[in-house]
Amino acid sequence: MPAKATSSLGSHPAEGSEGGQPCAGVVFLVVEDHEFQRGMIIRTLRRLGAEEVEGFADGADALEAARRLPRPGAVLMLDLGMPTLDGMDIARIAGAEQLPVSVILHSAQPEDMLLAQVAQARAGGAEVLGAIGKPLTAAKLAPLMARHRRLVAGIAAGPPNPG
Repeated sequence: MPAKATSSLGSHPAEGSEGGQPCAGVVFLVVEDHEFQRGMIIRTLRRLGAEEVEGFADGADALEAARRLPRPGAVLMLDLGMPTLDGMDIARIAGAEQLPVSVILHSAQPEDMLLAQVAQARAGGAEVLGAIGKPLTAAKLAPLMARHRRLVAGIAAGPPNPG
């Protein structure tokens, strides 16, 4: 059962990260099978300004929530080491279905392995912002959220007008 942390999903991301709040206005779907780790990530995201965070112990439930998102702008934070559907499986499915989400992979794996996983997920069509080694910190998350905001701003602007 999802560990719901907020009201409804789907609010539009804020344009900036006011007052050092890199997650302000962004919807997060956190997929982590360990309850303690999931809670730590959710609390960290809230401290960093996230207003809507939903936690999932199961990847299938997270995919269902991602499929219901009304517009782009959400971030799927995926643990790589999970039973059944792991983070890479979820990223592949999100890419194949072109779900309106960005992906952040997180794991305790060494950095070189994380980078290889990022490349593999991108090759599968997922919009991967990058990977974060555990534990999650503001310093690790800030550059990925800056990239996410640029991506969402580009989607909102639409294709260039042929003039």
